[in-house]
Amino acid sequence: MSGIFISFEGLEGAGKSTQHKKLCAYLEKKNIDFISSSEPGGTEIGRSLRNVLIDNRFNNMESLTEVFLFSASRYQHVCEVIKDALQKGYMVITDRYVDSTIAYQSYGRGLDINLIKYLNEIATDRIYPHITFLLDITPEKSIERLLNRVSLTHKKLDRIEEEKLEFFQRVREGYLFLAKAEVERFKVIDAREDVDTIHRKIIRHVGKVLKKSGNRS
Repeated sequence: MSGIFISFEGLEGAGKSTQHKKLCAYLEKKNIDFISSSEPGGTEIGRSLRNVLIDNRFNNMESLTEVFLFSASRYQHVCEVIKDALQKGYMVITDRYVDSTIAYQSYGRGLDINLIKYLNEIATDRIYPHITFLLDITPEKSIERLLNRVSLTHKKLDRIEEEKLEFFQRVREGYLFLAKAEVERFKVIDAREDVDTIHRKIIRHVGKVLKKSGNRS
């Protein structure tokens, strides 16, 4: 794999999508080849599975059912998009990846972390990000931003966004534990900072990786 793989992680409302878009715009301006994607989704099959996963009609979904659907979406994503792009030397940028499953389904739902790691190994074909940007935000602030978005867009919260505060507290704990366990891969950024400050920090880290790989930044 000759390309660089970057993932964005964090709670809802942390600003992942905003920073993802800003990084893509920066790379485009620099004429750096990249693929932009997201999970669950990234493929036609993945987007169909995503519609099931976030649908409020399925609030009775079992946690194991949920993790199997996420894993199925990820395997299709890896096979159809990520692996090929990395082999071609492209930079791959994804909004969420394996760490979301550990944080949400293991820490959040309480599923066995060894099961999650086993499923991740299969679903990823052992392809993991070179850098993971964790946009850290408190659960309270996450919920506040979600409710503000609802007020502005009149769009209802999805099945996962509707979870209780305690759920997101566990998810955040999971993310921070993962970040401490893999300090070289994770770059933890305070999501309370303004958008441009966060973007500059991300560009600085990406520039270092590009330089190390021999690509220009």
